[in-house]
Amino acid sequence: MAKKPKQAALNPKLPQVCVVTPSLNSGNYLDAALYSVLRQDYPALQSLVVDGGSTDASLSLLERFTPWAEGRLQWISCPDNGPAAAVNAGFEAALANPDSQIIGWLNADDYYAEHAVSRAVTALQKNPHWVMVYGEAHHIDAHGADIGAYPTKPPKTPLQSFKDGSFICQPTAFFRREVFEAGLLDESYSTAFDFEWWLRIFKRFPGRIGMVNSVQAYSRLHPGCLTRRLRDVVALESIRAIQSHIGPAPLHWLLTRVDELCASYLQDESTAPLATLVQDFVLKALPGMDAATRTELIERLKSDARLRMARPNAFVAVQPDGWVGRRVTVRWRGERLPSPSEGQNAVAPSVLTLKCQGSWPRAGKLRLSVRPAVGGVQHFTVDAREEFVIQLDLPSLAGPSRTSWTIESADIFVPSRVDKKLNDARELSFKVESLFVS
Repeated sequence: MAKKPKQAALNPKLPQVCVVTPSLNSGNYLDAALYSVLRQDYPALQSLVVDGGSTDASLSLLERFTPWAEGRLQWISCPDNGPAAAVNAGFEAALANPDSQIIGWLNADDYYAEHAVSRAVTALQKNPHWVMVYGEAHHIDAHGADIGAYPTKPPKTPLQSFKDGSFICQPTAFFRREVFEAGLLDESYSTAFDFEWWLRIFKRFPGRIGMVNSVQAYSRLHPGCLTRRLRDVVALESIRAIQSHIGPAPLHWLLTRVDELCASYLQDESTAPLATLVQDFVLKALPGMDAATRTELIERLKSDARLRMARPNAFVAVQPDGWVGRRVTVRWRGERLPSPSEGQNAVAPSVLTLKCQGSWPRAGKLRLSVRPAVGGVQHFTVDAREEFVIQLDLPSLAGPSRTSWTIESADIFVPSRVDKKLNDARELSFKVESLFVS
């Protein structure tokens, strides 16, 4: 075990802070979260872990931490009704202790920055009318590598801006007891419970929420986290929260999810056609849209080249209008060609054909290369204003397969530079009109 916390004893002269940490099978990350709490330089601090009945190494890790924390760590472990219920149980336990004046919420896969607690407490003490304070944050990956700043905005940001998404990174937030006049987390939400809570708090306490202009926490994005694992649910619940508090959700909530479905198509374990995946999501989301947004969405989806060209076993990752930038990926998942032992009578697709159009506003040449997942690169040149065809040979081994090709262009044009009346600043190379499997 690493060195002990800087100060283990509680200081009765400072407001006591209780940090609630929900956890379920988070043994890979829980130690980093606990270290980040117990190593804070704020002495009047306790950590409360609410474990949902973990079956991994989480409980043994908590047992090891308990004596090291010297009274500053408490934990319980029992089955619960999901993450919102676990957080609520922690909040209720903290509120039941009259000494807990400030409450933090740190998930087991996130961790605090140094001095985060002392900065939050100082901000609240300097601004006694504040009921909540939050700060800046960074996203990290499963291994702790920084992958970018969280899009934090100040508390004076209009409530309607929540329609674009949450601008509060949850682990940076600290609360006075008064904030719970807005209620606990809504446990009918399985993913967007924090987002919905921010909306309630901002509506209940206008002008009484503050911000620390420092990085307060690191929020981990990994395959097992709710944000990555339940994308449909996150989008649908966010739309529901927006509709409940500030009106119909904007179109981008649906289009972003359609983009994600296209990005993962034929790469995950789903076997449903892309059109079915999109339709299922849209039908669930439509109740949160107004009539104008629904109409615009339907028109956008009708014209989306990705959906039009998608096949059960083939997909070309063009832009929604069919254009390609400097590169595009073509994916295949299906039966490969029969092996020689299967004889000549077996039938299986052998070629993917892309019908393309240069469509350049001026004459020129397109220097293209096709890079398969396995094998050598092919190079060819076509007229930038003419139609052309790209044929991709499928592998010749028998049985199910998954493969891809990357098509790259050495030449691009920018529409807005060619025609000043256009505001399209994309770098474009060619357009894919159709995709055939034969």
